[in-house]
Amino acid sequence: MFTDVEKARGTVLQTMFSSKMGDLICSARFKGVFMDFGRFRPVPFPPEFLERSGLT
Repeated sequence: MFTDVEKARGTVLQTMFSSKMGDLICSARFKGVFMDFGRFRPVPFPPEFLERSGLT
């Protein structure tokens, strides 16, 4: 899940649950910049991605 999206940066929320017990075993929150490594430039999120993700 993404939150706090600004053009090419965002906060990623991740949770992992045990498949047997259903218990939360890991929760992570980190910030990232989405890059085009061919051009070494940040890549803005496409408007369609933001709309489908409910971030607009």
